[in-house]
Amino acid sequence: KSAPMNLAFATDLLEAKEDGAPEEYVKLGGSTGTVNASGNYWDGFVQLAWTLDDGGLKAKAAKWVEEALRNAETNGYFGTYGPKDNRFEDYNASGNTTGYLAMLRYAEAPGRQDVFEAVHKALLWFCDNWSGDRKTRYSGVLITYPMIEVYRKTGDRRLLDFCLDYQRYLEKDD
Repeated sequence: KSAPMNLAFATDLLEAKEDGAPEEYVKLGGSTGTVNASGNYWDGFVQLAWTLDDGGLKAKAAKWVEEALRNAETNGYFGTYGPKDNRFEDYNASGNTTGYLAMLRYAEAPGRQDVFEAVHKALLWFCDNWSGDRKTRYSGVLITYPMIEVYRKTGDRRLLDFCLDYQRYLEKDD
């Protein structure tokens, strides 16, 4: 029963506008360079582009990645929240999770180590800034998914320590 929905999603991906995404995905974060909930779209898009080995789709994915990377700050952060936003809100971490996962898929497909390193640095921003009790109890924990993936490839203990600390944070009684 899920095949027609998957076919519709794939059709949307294939019919994406020249600037990179159907309008409803572009508007989620204000531009194709943001990494918010549109990361779900881009995660599927990147995988589809390389599965089909489609040069046009790969170029669209590359454009999104380059625009997202242009938003990276010197402290490593790039994502859904601007410099004046409260980056300790739950949706900052959860919103960036899918975008970071899409970026990791992209980094792997054409072998872009610079993209992988940018995501690694962005995740370290969360390790530094969400340490201790500055975590959230709703969906912010999703940020640990890309952290574990990057940890497995780098062995960067800071990522694993953050994830374990997050688990302890969620388990303690308030």
